[in-house]
Amino acid sequence: MRSQKTRRWVIGAATAVVATAVAMRELSPVLRRPYRRTPYDDLLSKLPDRDSSVVFGRAVALRDSAAAIAAVLRQRLRHDNLQTVSARELSQGQVLVAGGWVVPRSLALICVLAARET
Repeated sequence: MRSQKTRRWVIGAATAVVATAVAMRELSPVLRRPYRRTPYDDLLSKLPDRDSSVVFGRAVALRDSAAAIAAVLRQRLRHDNLQTVSARELSQGQVLVAGGWVVPRSLALICVLAARET
């Protein structure tokens, strides 16, 4: 009788651990740092790490307005994702240099937008 209780307890504890791990994995996007809403959330949601993008965006010296940058990005990202557009720009030599980094133009623009809107 005692071994059945022990077995049930172990199975219950293992189930609880697995359920907690699954819940934490599923809730992690919800628990991330909340960002204030902006008119450019459709673009900024494409960034995998917004905080790092903000840091890099501050190093890029552009005088264009946020609205102008967003218009360019929306046009470029209309049919493709950021990764595809970035690869295309790299192959075509459409790059910006900032802070010692050479990056595709669209990636630099979206980082600037993130820096201005945070």
